[in-house]
Amino acid sequence: MEGVHFHKTSVADPETLFDRVTWFYALCREWFFRDDTEQIVQTLTTHGLRLNNSFLVELGCGPGFYATRIAQRLRLLNVLGIDVSRKLVAHSKARARLMNLSNCAFQVADARSLFLADESVDAIITSRLFMMLDRKEDATGEIFRVLRPGGVFFLAEP
Repeated sequence: MEGVHFHKTSVADPETLFDRVTWFYALCREWFFRDDTEQIVQTLTTHGLRLNNSFLVELGCGPGFYATRIAQRLRLLNVLGIDVSRKLVAHSKARARLMNLSNCAFQVADARSLFLADESVDAIITSRLFMMLDRKEDATGEIFRVLRPGGVFFLAEP
């Protein structure tokens, strides 16, 4: 993806709970959890996200549900999904390949220690991330470090 500038590397834990239940979580995300893609897109665009060549990050992307749906709907937007689970990131990459999404990538990383450069992201979305995280203030600090001035942060928690 063009225009993506990385700051520092981050290595995730070798195996997470979601690595152990990848198939089950992906199934639940796809078929049982509510789909808020339209609400997310409307909120982001209403609050100033430019659709041409902007950079959106989904933190805690899991199986890539929102990242791929948004990338598919907004083809001029560069989307990066980040998750600590290596297996879910592998699942997400496969999903993006199957959907022929050249504007969507995935990376293993911890939301509390992002590899992205300061003020390099136009929008960040999270869904069900903060209910799973300890040290939430570290993730919040990273979000506002990498978010550009005037950037949009969309937080969804049950």
